[in-house]
Amino acid sequence: MRWQSAVDSHVYDDDLKHYIDFTSGIFVANVGHANKAVGAAIRNVDFFHTYTYGTDIRDYYIERLLARNPGFDACALFCSGCEAVEAALRVMRARSPIRQAVLWVDGNFHGRTQGAAMRMYACKMSWPKNGEQPDVPVMLRFCCAVILESYRGWDARFYPEGFVEKIQQLCVEHDLLLCMDEIQAGFGRTGKFWGHEHYPGCKPDLICFGKAAGGGVPLSGLLGRKELFEGVELTSTHGGHPLGCAAGLAVLNEIDRLDLVSESARKGEFMHQWLRKELPDVEIQGHGMVGALLTDSVNTADHIVDSCRKYGLLVVQTGRPSVKLGPPLVISDEDLLAGLQILKQAVHESLRRL
Repeated sequence: MRWQSAVDSHVYDDDLKHYIDFTSGIFVANVGHANKAVGAAIRNVDFFHTYTYGTDIRDYYIERLLARNPGFDACALFCSGCEAVEAALRVMRARSPIRQAVLWVDGNFHGRTQGAAMRMYACKMSWPKNGEQPDVPVMLRFCCAVILESYRGWDARFYPEGFVEKIQQLCVEHDLLLCMDEIQAGFGRTGKFWGHEHYPGCKPDLICFGKAAGGGVPLSGLLGRKELFEGVELTSTHGGHPLGCAAGLAVLNEIDRLDLVSESARKGEFMHQWLRKELPDVEIQGHGMVGALLTDSVNTADHIVDSCRKYGLLVVQTGRPSVKLGPPLVISDEDLLAGLQILKQAVHESLRRL
């Protein structure tokens, strides 16, 4: 399908068929598609590009972000999530010429660039099971940092209780930096502003953000401490451009004005309870306004996605045995319920064909 237009949680294709959107454009439109405040903010920008020269709007956006995140005093801005992760890698590896490996968890996704894929220099932990200690590789002594998604992207699965706290302790004991990848989880998606807030005691040294930050306008960044950023090249041609910063400020204002973090928690609780009641034989994962239905195969998941689209609902096709859900946080209760009912119909239709 090709999109013709989108507003709030509604999408229209070239044939003007209407869809309820449970993707948020892949977790970008937390404040809704074509948000009026975001649109007004970027229309009021007098110039579009400054390279690395300072601007009031860039300074104000960074100031607003830092005010929300005590303990951080530096922020570098970019356009894509991959850039933010690449910047984090540079910061983490700048600490030591020898300890260059970055410990990550199997199944996490940190972008498609070569560096973000981290296949050449990183060491990997297995996904933890309940009650298990972190599966730490023997090459830990060569690591400079750990990077974690706040939840595993493809199935919206959060870490078992105590796991992130154990990783935090590991970082302290071995002098490792902890970087939380909040590109998909940030800006209220999980019922908290950052996804890592679900883990008591988690205090990351770095936070990568993107996707929902600009409300559809490319904007990403890296939060950290000035001491870690010193001597690391973090400039980017379009990083912190006025349009992105204006959109980012509007997104923060809308999150506060509409109390979207609390709304995400409220609507998310309804969504997850409804799914578990109406689809008792399907495993459901997630928190807040991110969820995943786990299926027996990729084929079944793809069939559910196609059926949903046929009946007027857009859900995320993962290429894995899961169907992901991520409605805009501004979706009405009525549209949320209508979308869930379509999803139930699609699941039953797909299960009958087995």
